[in-house]
Amino acid sequence: MVASWNAETTADEVAEYLSSEIKNKNVLITGASLGGLGGEAARVVAKHADLVILAGRDQEKLDQTVAFIKGENPTANLRTVVMDLDSLASVKAAAATVNSWTDSPIHVLINNAAVKLPKELTLSEDIEYQFHGNFLAHYLFTNLILGRIKAAASADFFPRIVNVSSSAHRYTPVRFEDYNFSDGSYSQFSAYGQSKTANILFTVELAKRYAKDGILSFSLHPGVISTPGAQSLKKERIALGTIDKDGNPKPGSQPRKSLSAGTATHIVAAFDPAIKGQSGAYLSDCQVHNDLAAPHAVDPENAAKLWALAEKLVGQTFA
Repeated sequence: MVASWNAETTADEVAEYLSSEIKNKNVLITGASLGGLGGEAARVVAKHADLVILAGRDQEKLDQTVAFIKGENPTANLRTVVMDLDSLASVKAAAATVNSWTDSPIHVLINNAAVKLPKELTLSEDIEYQFHGNFLAHYLFTNLILGRIKAAASADFFPRIVNVSSSAHRYTPVRFEDYNFSDGSYSQFSAYGQSKTANILFTVELAKRYAKDGILSFSLHPGVISTPGAQSLKKERIALGTIDKDGNPKPGSQPRKSLSAGTATHIVAAFDPAIKGQSGAYLSDCQVHNDLAAPHAVDPENAAKLWALAEKLVGQTFA
């Protein structure tokens, strides 16, 4: 890890520096839509990787991302797979497609996709919408394609699973006894916080469970970025007091990043060899920042408890 990398470092800068680490790798990125973090990560990684697999809920949007990347880099090797995070059946179908590509082990999986923040309590398959989409769907997908990830391991290479979280994990721990907010306390941001805490706990447990298989896992906070999803929440962010009526960050709030700077930490987590001895770590601004992770999000007992809950919710157990 380069000590000078910071909140302003761009994804292209990091990828260029780590080009030799990205070379010959197959990378799968969820939520790979234009204008978002996943699409930007795909664009940057495709310049150096052997294969980039783009996953998303809408084939037309995936095709738009492919066309954009090809316009910049005509030789980019890209595949797409449709996966709707609202549906575990869709997740299973997407995993089956990935598993059918037996010629393509997955060296790096970046679980980037995130669902919108509904103002009212919403359920997906009887599970709170954000907990289902931001965590549970990725939990199932990751475990279902774990064989393809293990297949990428070698004596000198350790595959990586990267889970995109947020500093908002500090809002809410996982409510193990009432993850559906049936007590009437639902707010879109508390539910978002719970799902982002789950992303970090998932990372902690992955690092523990699959160290024996040579698999590394990292979580990260990308920063505050003006993605389409963030723009749709302008009124809510004004109400929270994080931005003013013109959309500018208020004093004391996190400064807004460019899309490229927001994606830079993805690239560090996915490829930087300097952090391979810190599996399970939480990153922010292109550096390991375990000090910024809330205690409830890195507690190993909570991590094991979340894994058990997830197995119950998806109706499958994973070794």
